[in-house]
Amino acid sequence: MPEENVVNQKMTLQVFTDKPVIAQDGCCERVLEITLTAPKRSEKLERAPLNLSFVLDRSGSMSGEKLQFVKQAAAHVIDLLSEQDHASVVAYDDHVTVISASQKMSAENKALVKTHIHSIFPGGSTNLFEGWLRGCHEVATAATEQTINRTLLLTDGLANVGIKDVEEISTHCRELFKRGVTTSCFGVGLHYNEHMLEAMANNGGGNFHFLETLNAIPVVFEREFEELMDVSARSVEIKVDLPQPVKTKVYSGWSFEKHYDHLMIFPGNLYSGQTLSIYIELHFDQGLDCDELVIPVLVRGRGEGDAFYEERMELTLKAVSSEEEANTKFDSDLMERFTSVDLAEVANEALKLERSGDRAAAALRLNDSVQRRQSHMSTNLKDKYAHLSRELQSRMSEEIRKRRHQEEYETRRGRERFRDYRVVFDKGYPIVKIDGANVLIDTCTTKSTGNRPEWFFLDRIYPLLPDFKAGKLEYLSSLLHTRVDILLGTDILHEYFVTMDAVNSRVHFSGRPLMDSDHDATMVSTWRAQVAPCMVAQTPCRMFLDSSSRLSYVERSLTAGLTPLREETGYHLETGEFSTPIYQVPVNLGGINFELRCGVLPEPFERELFEDKRNGIIGAELLHKFVVAYDFPLKKLRLRTPASAA
Repeated sequence: MPEENVVNQKMTLQVFTDKPVIAQDGCCERVLEITLTAPKRSEKLERAPLNLSFVLDRSGSMSGEKLQFVKQAAAHVIDLLSEQDHASVVAYDDHVTVISASQKMSAENKALVKTHIHSIFPGGSTNLFEGWLRGCHEVATAATEQTINRTLLLTDGLANVGIKDVEEISTHCRELFKRGVTTSCFGVGLHYNEHMLEAMANNGGGNFHFLETLNAIPVVFEREFEELMDVSARSVEIKVDLPQPVKTKVYSGWSFEKHYDHLMIFPGNLYSGQTLSIYIELHFDQGLDCDELVIPVLVRGRGEGDAFYEERMELTLKAVSSEEEANTKFDSDLMERFTSVDLAEVANEALKLERSGDRAAAALRLNDSVQRRQSHMSTNLKDKYAHLSRELQSRMSEEIRKRRHQEEYETRRGRERFRDYRVVFDKGYPIVKIDGANVLIDTCTTKSTGNRPEWFFLDRIYPLLPDFKAGKLEYLSSLLHTRVDILLGTDILHEYFVTMDAVNSRVHFSGRPLMDSDHDATMVSTWRAQVAPCMVAQTPCRMFLDSSSRLSYVERSLTAGLTPLREETGYHLETGEFSTPIYQVPVNLGGINFELRCGVLPEPFERELFEDKRNGIIGAELLHKFVVAYDFPLKKLRLRTPASAA
């Protein structure tokens, strides 16, 4: 990388080790943690131009909804590009077709490209390698040192025509990455090879995504696009000078090169403010004849305005006797972080063994590593891998196998966890199927209940209360004529940003907000439930937000002067079934006006529930009027007018 135009102190570099010492008279191992934080992107400078190729699988298995969602996603991202960007579209089955060659995204060209996208129809087999390679060629034709160059490969199947070997394909990805063309892979459905797509993304300097639901395809495509739009450091590389002799292991699948006296690691592009930790294990097979060991670390990358970022740091290890090295305490926090990555690496290998049919070896591989790392594991991590060990010993479904692979990938790469699931409203109740369990989302109950003592969800084990006494799960199961296994309450929900999109039958769980909105309504947390201030029938009110209530309810005083539409049967856990008149009631929530069909509760329960100036319940009808984002960590509710279902 050129030396000119270097900008210092723009990227944060930190280097830590598990112990600050090294054995002078024997062998030992050290763990290095290299943490980078990308600079914040300047609002004053234009973003770097994007140069993208969409490589779309149109094999026979993609027919129907799959291909429709893929075309919708690609057309949506094309709409988001500006005139400075380039894009191309390649489709493949057993033959590869350039649907639209790389060109600038003027308004006229965008309209033409979208027309070409919608003309794609399903075909035959899957020549994945040639399709991907052609997309990379289109990217290369428009690539410059200023552009962000990426091929976006989406497939639902195995490579069954042309080059199929994972190592050979990965080598091509790595070589193109060196030339500045990166690759992200999107696996849709349950029949693709997740290990091959991840290897392509890792070696290609991009990301891997498992698209659990078809209607998540546009959302994940847009998220990838937003990261590319926000890149503040390009072509990032890390150089670690190493003594001889030392053996190294680079974790998490980062692309690297080992030279005689140094190690080069290539994280690729970092988006604004992104923090990335890379772990290296150093194996010293013999003692060092010195008083201390200095390990210089250099990180460089190209930034905005074509400047170069550069940071240097030295890590010094004191040489001591083997006894003193063994008695020196570990950095417990670092070892807990490293152990999480190390076990995710082992779990990924165990999943490969499980896929090959060797379930006993898979569980043994994982259990041995867990036993070795026991002292550095949190309780949650122990519970998580005990659960995975049990799953490895049974016959995993393809869905569970791919989901566990995605979870371990996210841990290893430090990626944010998010999940999209299909939600159905059975008689007005939002039901989500997660790992074979029917889960009812209840934003009003404070304790999650289940027909099992614990639940593995989003890479964590959560305890569940048993369903006894009131028997709510049993009642709901009989009401819906389908089994309800888990009532998901705010004790778990409060950790996540949850977006419900009823029109597109999708619920999204994430560690950060999914959408921005011009209409934010403050959500106030109480000890009992989530409560939002609003106007009901032109009266200031505070309303429970209860996604598991089919009807909405208001204090009967608020219905004065309103004419009931009809009688309906309502239900609440505390009262059972009851008959209520239904009113059409005007509501203003966060400045947004709409109407709700509201009933009234039996008087004794109304007095108890609506004490302390609470005036009613906003039920699941809200979810059909808006895309509703429950930002539980921020205690906010956000509403957006829904887009049409694909």
